[in-house]
Amino acid sequence: MSEGQQVIFRYDNPGETFGVLALLDEAQYSVFAQAVGNARQLKMAA
Repeated sequence: MSEGQQVIFRYDNPGETFGVLALLDEAQYSVFAQAVGNARQLKMAA
């Protein structure tokens, strides 16, 4: 894949979550998510 290309990894349905592993592991994750419709964000303190 060339630099700057975008890949759709998956679509989540309403009520589904992502990034749960980051809550269980103290490692840094360099990920990006973009909503394609209305969304809610839940941020938990470290």
